[in-house]
Amino acid sequence: MNFSSLKNEKGFALVSVYLVSMVIMALSASTYTRTFIESREVGREINRLQIRSAAESGIQRALAQISFNALTGGIAYTGFINTAPIPSTNLNNYNGTNVVGNFSVNITYPNQADWVVVNATGTAPQGESPIILEARVFLDSNFSKYMMYANTPNLGLGDNLLLGASDGTNPEGVPTNGTDRNMLYYTGDLTFSGSNVNIYGDTHTQGLINGNASSWNHGDTYAGGFTTNSFGQVTNSGVSGGLRVGDGFSDDTDRNGDGTVNALDYPDYHDLTANGGGDSHKTETINPLNLNFYASQAQSIPGIDGIDVARYGGGNPRYFKFEPSSSGNTTRIVEYSSPSYQTQTGSRDLQSKNGIVYVNGNVFVQGEITGRVTVVSSNDIYYADNIKYAGGNSYTSASNAASFMAKNKHYFLPESLEVSGILYGERATSSSTALDATYKRGNALNNYKPIYDAGASKLNGHFRQYGNIVMNGTANTSVYRFDRAFMYDANAKYYRPPGLPVQPVLRLVREA
Repeated sequence: MNFSSLKNEKGFALVSVYLVSMVIMALSASTYTRTFIESREVGREINRLQIRSAAESGIQRALAQISFNALTGGIAYTGFINTAPIPSTNLNNYNGTNVVGNFSVNITYPNQADWVVVNATGTAPQGESPIILEARVFLDSNFSKYMMYANTPNLGLGDNLLLGASDGTNPEGVPTNGTDRNMLYYTGDLTFSGSNVNIYGDTHTQGLINGNASSWNHGDTYAGGFTTNSFGQVTNSGVSGGLRVGDGFSDDTDRNGDGTVNALDYPDYHDLTANGGGDSHKTETINPLNLNFYASQAQSIPGIDGIDVARYGGGNPRYFKFEPSSSGNTTRIVEYSSPSYQTQTGSRDLQSKNGIVYVNGNVFVQGEITGRVTVVSSNDIYYADNIKYAGGNSYTSASNAASFMAKNKHYFLPESLEVSGILYGERATSSSTALDATYKRGNALNNYKPIYDAGASKLNGHFRQYGNIVMNGTANTSVYRFDRAFMYDANAKYYRPPGLPVQPVLRLVREA
């Protein structure tokens, strides 16, 4: 036996084992290092998610605060938003045993206007860098969302009525994006009782739409009477009578699944349901007028960007003419002794460009609004002459907006009349009419003289309303039947006066 050779082989095996062991140890160390690094990165990512979750919780807490008005114990209003900062608040795990993060929130409300800015800072106990999320919250309101909202079992549309206007660009005069369109809403049935009625926009009705072949809905319809069967085939479009419906765009759903979108799919006809979803829209409601808020709860906020609340009591009728103040930035309220507007009795300049004018009793109005102003009556509002914005403008702007809110009704007086702004009539009396242009006799306050014309001369006049109408009941403007139109004001959705009930909607979240 060659002992020298055997010794050499044993030495080589020992070296080989050593080398293999070194390789295994190196691989193990590399794997451990990689696992450690990846584990640490996973831990950091978990921490970052917890921090972001904390910041998002702060945004949700801010939304709840914005939605609640402490003055009324409920509904929030434009101009009156709780912007108190939310102090550092712990966020616990699912069973509440450990703190996984915390948040603090700052809320700003630029110009007491239409958007609220929320900055939520999230942190974690582990000491990672904080995350700051900026959210933009839009104060949505059905008072400004719909050009016409009518809460009534059945609303009739009379001869030659125009609701909205063609944009002059698109095939049927309405934008392709539904959120940019004029919208109308009716809680009952809608009947085109007259001929040559034209709607430019999307019409919503919780009941049925009864039309005629001489009229047109330039846009989509959303009807509670819309039904389909289990195969997706439309069994009731919710529209009858030959009304022409369509927005002019080929963007509709193949409902019956035959591979083609055609008349069998009822393009531009949709359902109106409690929760919306799919290509349906959801049902909407309007909160009743809370007179206590305007009469006593709303308080002035100082500063040109604040809110001046002007109250007129006594229960007697007031006769107001609005005009620009000497500064040109706010509205001056000029008061007269009677509806003849002959004898001036006083005046008051709103101290802020945002204002609420509350009248305990009837109020007669005319003139021009400068800034953003809401006029509220505990009873009726009478339009003695045109209501416009500064400079004679008809449409809402970032600077000028108005609303006129009557606990009861609105009366349109002159032979010809143009009114700008959001009109709300709650109709507290038994009458079904919330907006009225027909003949009315006077009362003891004016020796029972007719308040306005019997109607014959109005047939030669015209009526224009620029903005929105929200009413608990119907409207009677048929005395202007040869020249009347309700004009869509796109800016009314976004630029609103103070004192409108709102529901905050989260529109944008980004990392600051």
